Amino acid sequence: MNDFKVIFDFLNKYGGNRLIADKKNANYNEQEHSQLIKLKKSAYDEEWKTIVEYIMGKIKSKKTLTTQQWQNSGSIFDYFWTQFKSDDRVESASSISVFARKSGVQVKLTWHFAFGKKSQNSLKQHNIWIVGLDEWVKRNSIDTSKYTIWYDGDGNVGNEVTLEKYLNSHEEKDLVLKGIGSNNKSFLVEIGKEFDKDYVEGNSDEVLSEIIIITDEMEELYKLTSQEIGTIPVNYIGAQEQIVSEKDYEVNFIIKRIRQYVLSRSFIYHYNDLANFYLSLKTKPFAILAGISGTGKSKLVKLFASAVGATSENGRYNIISVKPDWNDSTELFGYKNINDEFVPGKLTEIIFRASKDENINKPYFICLDEMNLARVEYYLSEYLSIIESRELDEKNNIKTDRLFSKGYLAEGNEYANLRIPENIYIVGTVNMDDTTFAFSRKVLDRANTIEFSDVDLDALDFGNEECASINVDNDFFKTSFLTIKDALNSDDEFVRQINSKVKNINEILEQGNKSFGYRVRDEIVFYMLENKINDLLSEDEAFDFQIMQKILPIITGSELLIKDILIKLFNYCNTSGKEVTATVEYIKDCEAELKSGNVKYKKSAKKIIMMLRGYDDGFTSFWA
Repeated sequence: MNDFKVIFDFLNKYGGNRLIADKKNANYNEQEHSQLIKLKKSAYDEEWKTIVEYIMGKIKSKKTLTTQQWQNSGSIFDYFWTQFKSDDRVESASSISVFARKSGVQVKLTWHFAFGKKSQNSLKQHNIWIVGLDEWVKRNSIDTSKYTIWYDGDGNVGNEVTLEKYLNSHEEKDLVLKGIGSNNKSFLVEIGKEFDKDYVEGNSDEVLSEIIIITDEMEELYKLTSQEIGTIPVNYIGAQEQIVSEKDYEVNFIIKRIRQYVLSRSFIYHYNDLANFYLSLKTKPFAILAGISGTGKSKLVKLFASAVGATSENGRYNIISVKPDWNDSTELFGYKNINDEFVPGKLTEIIFRASKDENINKPYFICLDEMNLARVEYYLSEYLSIIESRELDEKNNIKTDRLFSKGYLAEGNEYANLRIPENIYIVGTVNMDDTTFAFSRKVLDRANTIEFSDVDLDALDFGNEECASINVDNDFFKTSFLTIKDALNSDDEFVRQINSKVKNINEILEQGNKSFGYRVRDEIVFYMLENKINDLLSEDEAFDFQIMQKILPIITGSELLIKDILIKLFNYCNTSGKEVTATVEYIKDCEAELKSGNVKYKKSAKKIIMMLRGYDDGFTSFWA
């Protein structure tokens, strides 16, 4: 019944040729065309369609059958192609396809480039099946020796490797991940099996049976091609041991992967919060996490670091508990003992390790836990000053001034020329209560202050699956902009647009002598530009975070002008709503506007209302 020989004879004789089918054309050959039609009827209409309908009837899941036309504008395809698709994904370019070619038969998970522009899913979305590969093999006890992976760009999938070799090759995985994450919009990864022509002709029944089994096995991978990474069950996301660069994969993919990792460890942080945390570190390698005790601030630093491969075991995650008696920098930077010998501090030792050539491309995270138990300006002043000296060296690496002034240590001392490298990220945690010290403008102007005070005790859905970490290199976190000129060179129009917004806010603050300088402006611009480049948050969401983290923390006091500033800032956040004035019921008016849904910057507006309540009680602060 299943005569592949007739199909191969047809393809070998006519495949890839051009035969004029129009009798009015001078090049029309009636005899040749008549033979073509006759052979096509037996090869295509009878044999091929019978074969694919047989397969269709045997596979487990219901599919829609789509068969590629055998001839196009006179040019005869050198293959027969039938696509199996889910009924609800007929408009998708993804399919499990069976091909008959001159060389043999293929069954594989593939993408139809000619259909790509109107597809339900994108090619990048299609390629996401690769993240489920390890788990798919494990769940289904897949025989890895029978499958092949093909990958390349421009629709020509020229590289091939057995599934068995791919799963054990960091090099192959690295090439595929880089291809998927690159700007090459035609990079495609396929998986399946190819049967040689001679084998098919002698073993057609066995070939059909194996095609049916493979089609059923690849069903799980086919389902992944319709999903975003954030919706793929965490147990599908296998470990990728190689280090992944920011250039290898879209940043939002990695942020979603980090969220899956954190969720699997029984902690819930929303995607927007993790994206904001990432952008804050990308803007400047110093951030502050503030909130009431027990909201998971220190845990976030540890889990985020662990999700990207930085752990206490490999020395790339360190927690330093701040003590109330710290009144200078000796605990962090070090000191000379009575023998004039230098004793390095905790921070100095970490910086020394991170600066080594073999580590410079790996991010190091330091959690300064409960950093306001002592006055930050006393013990961290040197760091806050040195971090402002960052500049690019001749190798495009970010370097600072020396940690220790020239002459303090002998030139032969291994710490003498130590500088803060580009792979150090310090995150301080702060409990917002009355037992701790307030921050000065020197600290607040140099950091994004991220508040964690919202508690959802009903959030208990963590899932039971595990998710492995994904190792990223330091390019993922490395600051892209050091000066406002760098930002202007990247996107002049957008920078000027954000600058105008920042200027409008600064004009509101000026009336109470709360205005800020160039540093705050620059860092807001850098944050917004990094967000636009990586497409993590909407522009309004990102700017809302910046009002919360760079503007509101500096507002404190009991003067009448503070009330006026806060009301004007609320109105700035509520550009499309009713303007609030300093009436007796101004707090209720603000609350009504917030409930109306018209507020543009909701997080900031909500915080401003809380600060206005504090003002009504006699004193207001971001930290109250």
